[in-house]
Amino acid sequence: GGGGMGRELVVQLLGRGARVAAVDRNPAALSGTAAAAGANRSRLSTHVVDITDRTAVQGLPAEVDAIHGTVDGLINNAGIMAAPLSRDARGYEAQFATNHLGHFQLTAGLWPLLAKAGNARVRRGMIELAWRFLRFQGDSALAKWFHARTEAAPARRKTMVVALARKLHLKDQLAARRE
Repeated sequence: GGGGMGRELVVQLLGRGARVAAVDRNPAALSGTAAAAGANRSRLSTHVVDITDRTAVQGLPAEVDAIHGTVDGLINNAGIMAAPLSRDARGYEAQFATNHLGHFQLTAGLWPLLAKAGNARVRRGMIELAWRFLRFQGDSALAKWFHARTEAAPARRKTMVVALARKLHLKDQLAARRE
């Protein structure tokens, strides 16, 4: 929500009466979004979070809950492209970590607030992100887990993608508890 399409989405949603929690890793970009909000600034909260940082993402739901109470919708718009090769703190390639895993982590973290609002439309996005994880991290233990369980029964793949989405969420929760 700090620049480009994200900023425009925020401004358009605010213009239609929505309350918006804008997230970006760049504080200056979020300040620009707040300025662009103009008279609608009172319905905007800004949150400096790098979505590749699991710890930072885990803190966001409590902030959003304290300010907004529920989340009626989620637009995962963060992304990088054609960046020089770099890796996040966990060792994942930065573009994949931002464009796919980060969105999954953010969605999983905000899921209780979405559920509280009665909005299950994001579930499809979580499942799509789990599928992308399988495609781009094919040598990972989770991808091997998936393929071992679906190789003999390809018809089970959709069900197993849902299971993988849950497994990724639980794995993240367990890792957080161990820290």
